[in-house]
Amino acid sequence: MISGLLRNKIYAKLKPIFTNIKIPPNWITASAYPLIILTYLLIIKKMYLISSITLILCSILDIFDGLIAKSQHKQTNFGSFFDAFTDRIQELFIFLGLFQIGYNLSALTLALSYLLSYIKARAEMVKPLNNMDWPSIGERSERIIVITLGLFFEPFFKSSIAYSLILLTIILIVGIIQRFFFAKTYLKNS
Repeated sequence: MISGLLRNKIYAKLKPIFTNIKIPPNWITASAYPLIILTYLLIIKKMYLISSITLILCSILDIFDGLIAKSQHKQTNFGSFFDAFTDRIQELFIFLGLFQIGYNLSALTLALSYLLSYIKARAEMVKPLNNMDWPSIGERSERIIVITLGLFFEPFFKSSIAYSLILLTIILIVGIIQRFFFAKTYLKNS
């Protein structure tokens, strides 16, 4: 929900620029891999401020690849799949890094994050949803914002990461419940 509004505003302002970029959208998606590995390494070295910046850069790439594909009419089924797959890999590295440095709650947070995504994917297997937006909190952009803020503020306010993981866990549980009942209603009416 939030990401869609942000993406549309950026797209409206920068469409002429996106139209002229000559880099294929899937290359932009793939360029996030070295950045997320760097983010992971920075997290396990407890360089939180810098890791929050590299995470923001990953998020910018995640927004731009889709906007470039859209503005150049190069949207493909594989591109959509590759983007979503890359999003899950990024979350894996973030939460794995946090788990490795002692934030055990990050394992549950990662599992809940995957479950939130899985609900929509599984419902899509039952009945095509045509990539419609689902009313729920805890979407990827919201998850990234919460964890980025936790990383950013950790050097200044100890336990910011722990609090962000607790908040994220609560948000994800609420989002899972929302999506479950939305899926139930949507699939029952079909």
